[in-house]
Amino acid sequence: MLIVLDNANSPEQVRPLLPGEPGCGVLITSRDALGGLVAVDGARRIHLDVLGEDDALALLVTLLGDDRARDRNRLPR
Repeated sequence: MLIVLDNANSPEQVRPLLPGEPGCGVLITSRDALGGLVAVDGARRIHLDVLGEDDALALLVTLLGDDRARDRNRLPR
């Protein structure tokens, strides 16, 4: 089982949601480093940078289709 916790605010917010069973994975996204999870709970931090413009467009093409992704007038500003 994989649990995804998006935009976590703090380790205290996340800890009650962590599974206690082996074989369960948790993917946590956050704008904060959540250092307490690394130090106390054994989490592993992976820093991801923002996508470059070409990679971002390729992702949009995959998700939305070529015509919709390339219509920049329809994208929010």
